[in-house]
Order: sequence, then C-alpha cells, then structure tokens
Amino acid sequence: MAGSRVRTIVVDSLTSIISPLVTAAILDNDAGRNKNRVSAFKAKALAVRLLQDNITGCGVDCLWVYHLRSGMDGKARKVESTSISTVELARLRRSLNLSLRVVVEDGKRGIVVDWARNGRSGQTLWDKSTHWAGMPERVEAACYDGLSEDEQTDIEGSTPLSFANSDEAIAWGWKSSSAFRDALHAKNAYEKLKSEKKPKTAEQMWSLWVDNVTARQELDLEPRAIFRKKWGG
Repeated sequence: MAGSRVRTIVVDSLTSIISPLVTAAILDNDAGRNKNRVSAFKAKALAVRLLQDNITGCGVDCLWVYHLRSGMDGKARKVESTSISTVELARLRRSLNLSLRVVVEDGKRGIVVDWARNGRSGQTLWDKSTHWAGMPERVEAACYDGLSEDEQTDIEGSTPLSFANSDEAIAWGWKSSSAFRDALHAKNAYEKLKSEKKPKTAEQMWSLWVDNVTARQELDLEPRAIFRKKWGG
C-alpha cells in the first residue's frame, strides 16, 4: 500500500465473505466429513483475522459493512441477529473506533452511533440530503467536537452505563477484562450469566454484566498485586 495514495478501504460486505464459509462448514458437518465439528469453522475465523490484520496494517481508514437480520424465535418473539457472529464482531472491535448502524424511520434514513471508542455515542444523525452528503463529517463532529485529548482518554477508559446490544456488551467485556481467554470465552460467560440470573430487562442484564466483568478483573489482578508486593517486582 505504500505510495498507492489509497486513503480508505471499504469491505462491503463481511456478510458476503463469511456466509459462504459458514454454509460450507455446516454442509460438511451435516455430511459427516468433519471429525471435529467445531474446527470446521476455522476458515471463517481465519478469514476475518486475515482481513483485519492486513488491512489495519496498511495504515488507512477502513469501513467494515455487515447486516442485521430480523426474525422470530421459538416463542414467536421478534429477534434481531447479525450476519457476522458475536465472537467475530468482538475480535474485529479491537481495530474499530466507531460502530454505526443505518436506520429507517418514517421514510427517513439515519445513522446511529452505537459505540465510540473515545467519543460520544448514542446519537442519531438524520440524512437530510437523502444521499448521505456530508455524513462522514457530521458523524465525526458529533462524536469528537469539543472533546480534549484527556476527555477522550477518560471516555475510552470509562465503564459504560448501557450497550446497544449483546454484541457490544460482549465485545466490551472481552476488551475490559484479561480474565477472558478470548472472545468466545466472554460470549459463553455472558450467556451463562443471562441463563442463571434471568434478567427481565436489557438494563438489568447490562448491570449484571458490568458487575460480573468488574469482579473478574479484580479477581484476575489480585494474585499479581500480591506477587508484586511480596517480591517488589
């Protein structure tokens, strides 16, 4: 990429890259071609890692596109899922600064800032031009204008009061606590907590998850603190 004058790369979309790999793995498992059914999905994990490491290493801006899917669960309740797994999203987030979502309401299109690493989040910016004119600049201004470097650092290190969805919560948990071995470990811990505590609202789940992650981090750091105190290292 050196000298190419390329400033931005858009991967549109992760859905079209990941979905065929997932389908192939499922078909191979159903046909009994894999002794280890979990390892069949290795190609999917490696594909995202390869894209992320190589594109991020180029030092250019990158926009990753994936899709939301709506459906019904076994109890006929409306549920929303992503075209890329929670684990892959958590892994991808280590090189993201913003998580944006396109919404449509009353014929208007807008961008929701679901998460910002070191800026403001939660706001919706409506597309008044009908063709996204100036939207990148508007998003940047809404997230960062008026924030000093110290304020941005404080935001990045702060504990969130809420999350846009479970994917965001799991990604935050993995990033925040070294007690998790990987993103899959964080996802399993989240699902176990939800199953055991059975929160009635998303707000209750967010509170339980923040407390759980904080406790894990404190427990993980305690032996190291004792070691440093004893040996002076």
